[in-house]
Amino acid sequence: MKIKRIITFATAFFIPPIILGVLLTFSTLSTLMLHKTPAPLELAPEELEAALARILPPRAPGKPRAAILVANDGTQLSELFIAYELLAESGALEVFTVAPERVLSPTTGPIAIFPHYSFKDAPAAEILVLPSVLDPGNAALSQWVRTQAPRAKAILLLGEGARLAAQAGLLKGVSVTTHFVAAQDLTQTHPDIRWQPHERVLEDGRFISSEGLAASIDATLALLTKIAGTRVAQTTVGRLGLTENPEAPEPGALRPRDFAQLLLRGGFDWSKKYIAALVTPGVSEIALAAALDTFPRSHDAYALTVAPVREPIASRHGLALVPSDSTLSAPYANLLIVPASGSTTAPEAPLDNPELKRWIADNNVLVKTFSREAPGQAYARMLAIVSDLYGRGTAAFVAKMIRLPLPAPASSASSSPEHGPGDWPWELWVKPILVGLLGVTLAAWLEARIRRVKTARPQEFIQNREKLE
Repeated sequence: MKIKRIITFATAFFIPPIILGVLLTFSTLSTLMLHKTPAPLELAPEELEAALARILPPRAPGKPRAAILVANDGTQLSELFIAYELLAESGALEVFTVAPERVLSPTTGPIAIFPHYSFKDAPAAEILVLPSVLDPGNAALSQWVRTQAPRAKAILLLGEGARLAAQAGLLKGVSVTTHFVAAQDLTQTHPDIRWQPHERVLEDGRFISSEGLAASIDATLALLTKIAGTRVAQTTVGRLGLTENPEAPEPGALRPRDFAQLLLRGGFDWSKKYIAALVTPGVSEIALAAALDTFPRSHDAYALTVAPVREPIASRHGLALVPSDSTLSAPYANLLIVPASGSTTAPEAPLDNPELKRWIADNNVLVKTFSREAPGQAYARMLAIVSDLYGRGTAAFVAKMIRLPLPAPASSASSSPEHGPGDWPWELWVKPILVGLLGVTLAAWLEARIRRVKTARPQEFIQNREKLE
């Protein structure tokens, strides 16, 4: 009987906070990670056409063309921007983006783009890049991939971009990797493909696949090496400031402590931070993606993009970017990130804009500027900020989700890249503990209630029998 009570009260203590944490975490995920349809621009059609005409992809006459697929319903941000900047920076290819329609198209972050071409007017390409898209069942996407694939000399599959190639019937018998979240579903739906989801990058014939997200860096460099040679790939690495740490551990799979972090941060931190990224002409595509794809994966921060005016803005290599907000419409932000531009002599002029300065001052926004740093260091810089804000355990969780090697400890206090001070803040533990205590209180009340009912029943039976007699 005593053991039964212990089990009952233990269940009452642990189950309610777990259920509440799961429900709140899913609610948080739907808010933080679900893409939103971008608001239409307040520009006349002729003004929009004139703005887009000034934003052109880099030209490389006589070089092979590389077409990067964009879905009008949404494309994975890091995969799209990483592949685009690396290929464009190399100078070995003429790179452009292509979508079913040339309209404002969302990404998985708070930034939208105008593709360079629609399917109808895009030139033929020798290289295809397929990132993850939010509507892989779109027949137009599969048909375009199926049509373009026969002439392609190389096809780069980033994350769930492999799903598009699989649906187009291109991967039968091919060894392919993908993001671990999608691996089980893809293995079941396409058993004729040799899935190897634990590999970071795989090359099989003309196909190069990767886990996606930040692993797209390795995969795109592998593509550059394949089509342009090692020297071009190494030169591109040097210009962007990409560095490799052979001692850095691979991201690996999620562990129980990672799910505990997810429940704690996503379910019981009810004061989420707002992290804004400033979109300026010439911003590095990789640096912008790093700022927007890391913080929401902590499940403790909202991301947004701001600019003095919400209009098409040319990135460093000619993507037409549209931020989520202007400084007139942007909500409060705790932190403003000024991403790298790829130039060590980049001016600080964007922060001198009167509207921007007023928004920063009115909201008391903390500003961190990386405009003169190398774009290749952007993901590490953002993970360092995540670690400062939420602890090393949360930074390690984010690194695993975006498939980035785990950051080294910032101090000698701990030798583990996954553990450190601030991982389990007491102010967050108080909430699930209180919910657990409430469950125990309710269980004790129910137990006492049931006991009283059972005690009262024999007495009522005796009284009723006496009345009958």
